[in-house]
Amino acid sequence: MARVCLPEPGVCELYLPNKRRYCRFSVVAGYRYCTHHLAARSDGTADRIPCPLDPAHSIFARDLRRHLKVCPKAKEAAAEASLPCFRRDVNAGEQLTAPGAPLPATAPAPTPIAGLPLHASLAVASRAEPPLGRVSAEREKHGLQHEAMLEVLRALPPGSMLGSGFVYVELGAGKGGLSAAIGQAAPGAAFVLLDWAKPVAAHDAVLRERHSTIRYKIDLRHLWLRGGSGGRRRVAVAKHLCGAATDFALRAVADAENGDGPAMSGVMIATCCHHRCSWGAAACRGPASPARTPPDSEVETDPVVGAYVAREFLREAGVDEDSFRLLTAISSWATSTADPAVLRLGEALGEVIDGATRAEWGRRCKRLLDLGRSRYLAARGYAVRLQTYVPQTTVCVELNISLAQNMTTVIA
Repeated sequence: MARVCLPEPGVCELYLPNKRRYCRFSVVAGYRYCTHHLAARSDGTADRIPCPLDPAHSIFARDLRRHLKVCPKAKEAAAEASLPCFRRDVNAGEQLTAPGAPLPATAPAPTPIAGLPLHASLAVASRAEPPLGRVSAEREKHGLQHEAMLEVLRALPPGSMLGSGFVYVELGAGKGGLSAAIGQAAPGAAFVLLDWAKPVAAHDAVLRERHSTIRYKIDLRHLWLRGGSGGRRRVAVAKHLCGAATDFALRAVADAENGDGPAMSGVMIATCCHHRCSWGAAACRGPASPARTPPDSEVETDPVVGAYVAREFLREAGVDEDSFRLLTAISSWATSTADPAVLRLGEALGEVIDGATRAEWGRRCKRLLDLGRSRYLAARGYAVRLQTYVPQTTVCVELNISLAQNMTTVIA
């Protein structure tokens, strides 16, 4: 018979079956569970709720107002709001519902995927032309992807988007690896790194030793790129901005006008995670706004805004919100044909589709979504093309890049 070790006094009493032991965190004074597990209990401790700014920790409901003023996440948001490039929800898109509008008592349930028009949606996706060009050499992930993106820049006419006189704005910079790679090819260039967090082992220190470099911790939803750049031309670059983050970045780029047309000399974005694209999303006013502090009895409803930048383009192609959900779901077929969830999607649609066909339809859906984004930039003064910049391998499954250049320069 297995021996059961009871928790020690003062230690959380929640049993973790996967670890075959009790939680080892200290309890909250007067309770039997730690702060991480107290909010999830239903035994009289439900007066603790997840923090609305950071659900990783919980608070007493009665302390919500006070906590929102001292929570570390609130301080981070206040610092973000003080940045010169911050404009709240500037890239969130037009409002689909009015701010503060009450939600219906019974919201209509979304159409189940099994009930969506598969063949009609795939017929729309088939209109998307394949991206231009392919490279022949096999490349590994990250570092070699950066080198492949540099090859794309080097293939342009000299001085178009690569050189020492540019300021490179890396959107969703992460560790800044792409900027570090560009810095080796453009010794005198300057860099602006933008991301909502700074990961460990970032390249910032190395970049600052060799280049003028600054990093801002900011959500791309709130990024405002208008303003001076010291007379230097700017290029926006990004590698693998997931889903709606790409749409937020494109709005920031498109709105960065200088009065004479596009303010950016060029844009290079390697797209990914199309299954995470959103037709509409709740606007995030941020904890620094007084509107984020809920009243005593209710929480104010945030407006719903449009996330995907080319909804009108899709509507003209016959894609509505339900079909958009299907297109984004099918886009995952391009990279996860063996994923059980992908196989279940095929079963839900009532279709028997082999792996190669699924992958091709997934790629077409990705291209359609990227084509809409290209049309969005083209309507704002950019010459745009989609191309494949790496071959498909076991480590490189997202292959396409969107390259846009100010119309005053011709893309070769």
